[in-house]
Parts: sequence; C-alpha cells; structure tokens
Amino acid sequence: MRGIYTILHLGVGAFHRAHQAVFLQRLHDLGEGDWSIVGANLRDDQRPVEEALASQGCTYTLETAAPDGTLEYEWIRSIRRVIPYRPDLGEVVEVGADASTRIVSMTVTEGGYEAGAPLYPALHAILSARRANDSGPVTFLSCDNVRGNGARLKLGLLEYVATQRDEDMSRWLEANVTFPNSMVDRITPQGGPGLRERVRSATGRDDRAPVRSERHLQWVLEDRFCNARPAWEKVGVHFTDEVTAFEEAKIRMLNATHSLLAWAGALRGLKYIHEAVEVSEIRTLALDFLAVDVAPGLATTEIDLPAYGAAILERFSNVHLGDTIERVASESATKVRTFVLPTLLDLLRRNADPAITAAVAGLYFRYLDAANGGALGFEYRDEILGREELKKLFGSADPVASFCADERIWGEAGRNPLFASAVRHTLAR
Repeated sequence: MRGIYTILHLGVGAFHRAHQAVFLQRLHDLGEGDWSIVGANLRDDQRPVEEALASQGCTYTLETAAPDGTLEYEWIRSIRRVIPYRPDLGEVVEVGADASTRIVSMTVTEGGYEAGAPLYPALHAILSARRANDSGPVTFLSCDNVRGNGARLKLGLLEYVATQRDEDMSRWLEANVTFPNSMVDRITPQGGPGLRERVRSATGRDDRAPVRSERHLQWVLEDRFCNARPAWEKVGVHFTDEVTAFEEAKIRMLNATHSLLAWAGALRGLKYIHEAVEVSEIRTLALDFLAVDVAPGLATTEIDLPAYGAAILERFSNVHLGDTIERVASESATKVRTFVLPTLLDLLRRNADPAITAAVAGLYFRYLDAANGGALGFEYRDEILGREELKKLFGSADPVASFCADERIWGEAGRNPLFASAVRHTLAR
C-alpha cells in the first residue's frame, strides 16, 4: 500500500525496522493503508542496508524468537522508500517539506541529541522548507531510549535555531510543531550469519535485509500530534499522559539490568546475555538491584513493578535470541549515566544504603579494568571512555577515586563520599 500520508523516519536501523515499521505494517494488515514510511539516515553508515532494501522494493522479513524457541516471520512492507545517503540531505529535506509528510520520526542515540549532532541542522532545514512551502504543521516524534526524548528534542532544536539567529522560525516552530514523548521497547540483537538462511527456509524469500527481535513489543506515546497520525491504538500502542512512569521503569529496570548482565557476563568470558542470566550469582545481583534499589524509587501505580522485573529476566533468558554481550556492553559510559545513575542519585537523596548499586558500579569498574588490560575477548567500544581515557584512569594514583569522581558518568554522585566508600567496599570483597 502506497498511502496518502508520509512518515519520514531518520535512522533506518534494525530497531526501527523491528518496531515502528512493524506497528504500521500491522495497521496495513487491518486494511488501513493511509500511511507509509520513507526512511533516511543522517550518517553514511547504513549504506549496505540501504542498498539491500532498495534492491527488494524496501520490503524485508522480521524474525521473532519466543523464549520457548518458537520462531515466527512477518513480511514488512510499510516502508515504501529509503533515501540513499547524500551529505547535502537534499532529498531528505524535500520529503520532509512535502505537505503529505505529517510526521518526522527519528531513532537516535543519546549523543544524537547533543549540540553539534547532524539532527538539528536537518530538522531546521526541513522546517524552513515547510514554512516556505506553506506545508502545514508537523509532528517530530522521537523513538528511542533517551529520557524525555520529545522534550529533549524540542529544547535542543530551539537552542540550535537560536544559534542561527532565526527568531521567526522559533515562533513558527512553537505554533506548528509538536514533540510527543515516547517509550519504546523491543530487544533487537544483530541478526547473525544464520538469519538469512532461516528466512529463506521458512518463507522462500532470499532476503538481503532481514532483522530479528524478541516477541515482546511495546510503544507508549503521548497523544500530541498536530496534523493527524495513524490509528496505532488499534495495533497495541498505548497512549497516555504518563509516559514518564513507563519510561523510568524501562530505563532504570530493563536497560540498567541489561548492562549489568553484559558487564558481569563479559568478566566471566561469556558471549550471550542469556548465559549471564543463568549464572546464579549474577541473577541474584540483578534481582536484588531491581527489588531493593530500583523499584522503591519508581512512584507509579500504572505498572506492576515486581511482575515487570520478573518479566525482564525472563526476556533476557531467551536462549534463542542470541543477544550478544559485546553489543549490549558497547558505549557503556553513556548507558551508566542514563540507566544506572538515576537510581544511585535516588538512593543518596533518600539516605538509603547504596551497597547493591555500588556493586553494579563495581562490576562496571572491573569491566573497564578488563578492557584496559585487553582481557574482554571482544572489541571495546566507547566514545566517552575510549582506550586513551582508560589508560589515564588506570594509570592514575587512585583509579577507584578517579572512577567515582568522573562527573561525565556519575554526575553529582561523583562528589558524594558515601558512593566512593561503597564502591571501594564492594571491590575489596
């Protein structure tokens, strides 16, 4: 189905194709094909995927793996076009400025919202063209793990527009653009070498761009769309004014535990997340972290937190997903600040014992020590704490003190002596 309205999506990686595109496909399957997706990337790092999708009409197969090993296959046809990357982003701006484009969505990392990232110049160019063409209002929809993503995007874009001294655009933006917050959830590991053959065997299609994910699929959205939207509620999207509650539970429980398992597993020489869940000592730490430290700091009546915590470990124990520790452990410095630090700060504010969270921090310290010594068994990747930064850290007079005081990771907690003392205690055991 070609659709009447367009969603321009920036960041056509595996997660988008296993999440947002799937929800739209399920609407198409109900006979509602008014919307379709045009995908684009703001960096030249997805060329093989772009070419593979273009070669097969932008259709592809999604494999989902249930914990019992059942595999299911969906043929996704909701993306009608992928724009090949060009540095000038001319086609991206053209599609974004078209009156039929009512939503511009994006999946970016935490760093993608920082000043200097390519997102803001692209969105500014789209809005300038829309205003010039009188193309009408548009919704900018963030679909990623960044806390308060819609509000964060609006603030960053307004700051960028201010640097361009475009006061008219600031006023036009306030009147014509909305920025819903959202929470997205689906584990989407790398496909692995056997995925293409499994798809061929199960479907008869030789798919050059398949993706795989877990069966679980969740999307929580604020209903703040200024110029129409798909009827996503018909296919399981949860609309609410309380996205923050779902977002905090997901980030502080699921994402933080994911990283905990990755660090602990890496230190034991394991390859997959499910292997780490099977280790009694690691599983106990994860459960204690969730029940004792995280859940009490999440004030919500919308979510059954004990059941949510149990479901997290069940999802991570999925042997058939093949979620690698290397993937989850990448860019851990940003993940610590985003996923673990809020719980630590909450404990310190409540004068609660931070021993369990300090044990998680200690795991991360040991992981960094192993990375510095070349003992991980896979390539260490981190933009904030690169290899030179690790050398400085572990070459300092007191690596533990330097680690705990690094405000890029631990924020204001880095100035709290109770935190450093608790980390020293856990490392001494």
